[in-house]
Amino acid sequence: MNKKRTEQRQHYVPAAYLGRFSWDTTKRPRKRPLYVAAKNADRICCRKAEEVAYEIGLYNLSGSELWLDEHIDVWDYESRLPAALSSLRDVSGGIDAGVWLHTLVPFVAGLFVRGPDANNGDNNAGRIIEFQELLAPVMAARWTVVHLPAGSELISSDRGFGGVTLAGQTAIMVPCDRQTALVLSYCNKRSVAAWSEGNWVAPILHRDVESSVSELFRQSVARSAYSSVYGSSRELVAQFVDDLGSTAKFPAGIVTQNDCDLMCHTYDYFRLCSAISGPPDQAQDLANEISWDALPDKWDIPVAVELLFPERTRGGVLVSGSEIILNLQYGLSVMRMRQELRDFRRGAISVLPIRHLARHLGALGEHWQSGRLGASGNTHMTVQGVGKELEINLGLLRSDLGLS
Repeated sequence: MNKKRTEQRQHYVPAAYLGRFSWDTTKRPRKRPLYVAAKNADRICCRKAEEVAYEIGLYNLSGSELWLDEHIDVWDYESRLPAALSSLRDVSGGIDAGVWLHTLVPFVAGLFVRGPDANNGDNNAGRIIEFQELLAPVMAARWTVVHLPAGSELISSDRGFGGVTLAGQTAIMVPCDRQTALVLSYCNKRSVAAWSEGNWVAPILHRDVESSVSELFRQSVARSAYSSVYGSSRELVAQFVDDLGSTAKFPAGIVTQNDCDLMCHTYDYFRLCSAISGPPDQAQDLANEISWDALPDKWDIPVAVELLFPERTRGGVLVSGSEIILNLQYGLSVMRMRQELRDFRRGAISVLPIRHLARHLGALGEHWQSGRLGASGNTHMTVQGVGKELEINLGLLRSDLGLS
């Protein structure tokens, strides 16, 4: 008898991803065996990828949030992940922008919010809000694929990332397989897609490194683990077993909510998905409106909608010739103003099913015009969140940033 979806294993790191670190490449990724070293375990064991990094009912919902669904285990990009990671490894110079946007970007953002301890360990709408906010910083970061020489080995963990330093810059490293890793380094404005031979391509940097880097990467993964690491041999996973989970903080390396008002860019992922659904001469209009039809197939993840300050959600997606630019300097500037005024209010956010939004909201990209001051797009801030209201001309700010 099939178990109810709420009673099944809900993986917080995709099994199809973890299987790439097995010595056995003949089976489906999720069926491949892995050596497992776990915190406080007295021995190293061997498990299939589908038998680790999960909890029963981890994403189940209850109470008033049941109207979203019984659960939010809706990370449907997982079925596309093995092919996308192989393309990231094998394709030099750039990757199909649809593959990058629809699969790789949500996969990386999901690593930061899907764990049992994310969102203070609670499974509620906050997990979806954080996931959606992180999509823009992940897209804006500089993506570099690091290639290790034959004979080098990487491991992964029940978080799937670690903090590293590359070319003197603090960054986030996501192992992709036993010899390849993705490194995300800080960037707040860059070209995220370019039109080439009739298709949008996402630029990816590639770099070859020495085998000695693999040990540093393995140690980083172990230190950032939640409780376990996975690899192709007992020796690899045992090497840093005493360091498991010793780094509790989110590694630096991308724009965060500490320096950027991420609600200003909370719809930028959807803007980019919409923009690449047409050629360059249509891309800006598509980004401004946001077409629900442009989202990835089977995208059932609920959408976080800003209700208190919708005028701030105009985002930072700009089409310039044959390129699409993502500019987070808009959110950085809004955050600086809020910090100067000590206005702690980030807004009022509701999480809604896509099917509900498509019927009742209309064009998500034009939601910014529904603020108190209408299509002017201006917003209000107050001193310490309770003092006299000040009207902020967001149009002027955006013009200064080249985002008019």
